[in-house]
Amino acid sequence: MMLNMPVMLKERGFSKLMGLPHLIPWTVLVYILAFNRPPAEGLYDCFLTLLLITNAISLLFDYPDTLSWLLGDRAVAGRAR
Repeated sequence: MMLNMPVMLKERGFSKLMGLPHLIPWTVLVYILAFNRPPAEGLYDCFLTLLLITNAISLLFDYPDTLSWLLGDRAVAGRAR
């Protein structure tokens, strides 16, 4: 949530721009976990797999939301237009 605080303060609420701070760190993390995963066994391997799945799903929302915001969808959730 710390990455999104500047966006929330600027937008004064939740907007599609909140996907932007995730793009670089989550994309790098997903790439590392998918293609260059550190050796792991047991519970740690399960954790890394769940982390990969969770962040990949997050990116499936973050990329389209950021693109929508860049293309002009600047609505803030809960605020009347």
